[in-house]
Amino acid sequence: MAKPRENQGSDCRIGFEIACVSHLMRRKGPSTVPSSQGLTPMQNWVIGYVRENGERDVFQSDIERVFHVTGATATNVLKRMERDELIVREPVPSDRRKKRIVLTPRAIHISDEVRERIASNEQLMKQGLDEKDLAVFFSVIDRIKENLQK
Repeated sequence: MAKPRENQGSDCRIGFEIACVSHLMRRKGPSTVPSSQGLTPMQNWVIGYVRENGERDVFQSDIERVFHVTGATATNVLKRMERDELIVREPVPSDRRKKRIVLTPRAIHISDEVRERIASNEQLMKQGLDEKDLAVFFSVIDRIKENLQK
């Protein structure tokens, strides 16, 4: 169990702690899965998002909204993913201007391996935390995100 910190309050730096946790997560994260080598974190996230939303069509506008990126950024990411044969964009019969994002078999294979790694890491991160701890954590992190979106 972690010891309580002596320097509480204004001496603690939230951003620094989040950066440290982020670094530790990247060291054990999806990018360490051999089949996902060479993919950017954003590409892994897009694959995961499309996979998790397989019951509905996913469009570029969804990627922009969910990941808080501009249209230009989403376009570049998706073009690269098409080039690397991770996705195809298929026209929607009801609106030819819209193109749904569909994963290729290669992306699905990567997703399977990444999901296993994520599940393992989630289990590791939750060790020693009870439901009350997790509820407090998610409440605080939600407030931090809200503050940053102002």
